[in-house]
Amino acid sequence: MRMGLILVFYAINCITCAEAQPSKLIRIYSDLCIDKEEGDLVGHRLLILSLGAPYAIYQIGAGDTLTAPELAPISFERDKFSFSIHTQDISGNFTGMIAPSSVNGKFSSSSGITLQMRLLLQHDGDAVPLCQAGKGSPTKN
Repeated sequence: MRMGLILVFYAINCITCAEAQPSKLIRIYSDLCIDKEEGDLVGHRLLILSLGAPYAIYQIGAGDTLTAPELAPISFERDKFSFSIHTQDISGNFTGMIAPSSVNGKFSSSSGITLQMRLLLQHDGDAVPLCQAGKGSPTKN
């Protein structure tokens, strides 16, 4: 638990380190957008940390903020990766593939909802765009 808190603290406070050191220490992928009518954050954010072992921090847009960051170890198998999150806010499994400028994958929640997503690599200073029509609609299995 203590190590998890240290990694979260490091990741949150070292976003500028990724800009200073293009070593792929932290990669941020996101499809977050702002709902035009409600002004709410919609979408997902995934941070992939390379701190000896790979970790993921996964968040979902929740109104005017994001869910609490959830830290999970990542498993790699050939060109795919996966991680599991089981907390009060989020519970399920993510599987995906990393491309040069995106992560393509799906999040399957324990409640039966599957979200297909393409998360784009974010750069320092990128603004959160307005949502396009149909954004963030989960599909039920």
